[in-house]
Amino acid sequence: MGCHTWFYKLLEKQPTKEEKIYSFIKHSSEFRDKCKEALKKGGFIYSNEKDWYPFDSEEEISEHINMLNWMIENAPKYEDFKSDYDSIDWNSDIPLTKEQQLYIAVENYTLDNVMVISHAGKYYENLSNYTDVFRYYEYGKILTSKEETYELLESNNCWKNDKTYEYVNEFWEKYPDGIIELG
Repeated sequence: MGCHTWFYKLLEKQPTKEEKIYSFIKHSSEFRDKCKEALKKGGFIYSNEKDWYPFDSEEEISEHINMLNWMIENAPKYEDFKSDYDSIDWNSDIPLTKEQQLYIAVENYTLDNVMVISHAGKYYENLSNYTDVFRYYEYGKILTSKEETYELLESNNCWKNDKTYEYVNEFWEKYPDGIIELG
């Protein structure tokens, strides 16, 4: 079926470094607490009514808690890891380092339970009502215009449905400064 498509609108108020760090620490601390509870409840973490995250062992949960502790402690200096982030080969199977993961997590943070990402120096809020309007068979591409989206949709590497063009038109009319992330 292809990679997910994520639709984002430009945030009216761009976040400060401090707001991103605060949001990351807040949500990571909450998730760490859920991990600690999972040790007591058979290894499952419930993030909301429909999503859950299984762990295979107490050791795996403990490793995750340790990683979260390190990330929370180092979040205030996440910008020190930008060169680690810049060195990522997105077409490689090499796992990300903890420094790369931290940079990504703080830059692409959660604001009031909505995913926010950075692109080209601006921040965008996820619009879940448009997710997977179409699917594309390649990771890591960002679409920044209706024309670019149509060009991609006309390729043979897309899965579409009978409402795809209707939703794409609606999105670009409502959010001309938006972006669509593939993968």
